[in-house]
Amino acid sequence: MESRNNYVDLAGTLAGKPVSSHSGRDGDSVVEYYTFPLQITRLSGTSDTVNVNAAKNLLDDTELTGEGDRVAVRGELRTFNNKSGEGAKLVVSVFAREIELSDSDEHNLIVLRGTICKPPNLRRTPMGREICDLMLAVNRRYD
Repeated sequence: MESRNNYVDLAGTLAGKPVSSHSGRDGDSVVEYYTFPLQITRLSGTSDTVNVNAAKNLLDDTELTGEGDRVAVRGELRTFNNKSGEGAKLVVSVFAREIELSDSDEHNLIVLRGTICKPPNLRRTPMGREICDLMLAVNRRYD
């Protein structure tokens, strides 16, 4: 694990083909970004699907063949409030810095180091599960 404020290490199964997402600038050049769903099975057997955003050249270097590929992704967790439609919705995704085909066991590791912005809120769901909501500010590394 790296000693960053925001680090994600996932291994799972490609649950759909990468599709064009958006483009951005990197210095004088334009970079195309793609998004794809990565399915990761928990120890309980329940699967989570996480959307991964990656630069086109990173995908080209990985040579993904399609749905069902086993993939390892390392990068950063990203969130934003999508205010289109009714109400704001928090969108969580992973920004990939490394992608490789992998036979490793499925796993999801996320490390966030930052400042808690407001007091944590411990609550109980109708099914009796305890959940703690908190807001964490994490400085983003710009390179």
